[in-house]
Amino acid sequence: MHAFARFLCFFGPFALANAVALDAWHAHGLKGSLGADAYVSFGRALDQHYILGLALLATGCAMRYQARRGHVIAGALFTFGLFAFCGDVYLGALGHANLGIAPKGGMAHILGWLFFAGTELFRARPPKAPS
Repeated sequence: MHAFARFLCFFGPFALANAVALDAWHAHGLKGSLGADAYVSFGRALDQHYILGLALLATGCAMRYQARRGHVIAGALFTFGLFAFCGDVYLGALGHANLGIAPKGGMAHILGWLFFAGTELFRARPPKAPS
């Protein structure tokens, strides 16, 4: 198996486990300590965190069958999007200075899906078995 596929098949579920833990903290620990806007922002980052975790897992699984350059690019973009978008929004919601990279993380997320879709669209099909 491609080493990056192995990484994505590990990191996707790891990211999802972290999203569940952060979601529990959001629901039970942060509800009374954050302002309404910050609470909503943290929740929005959680939504994207879940989606990106699933995207990482899906990309890793797709690479197990036929690793393509587009998969590697999509996986890298999803990983960057997770840290840049979610991380920056989490920091801002918790009252820390934003790094200003959330828009770049969001764009990486979008581009990751486009690379993934394009790679799957143009994936080489196995030859048909002779009849």
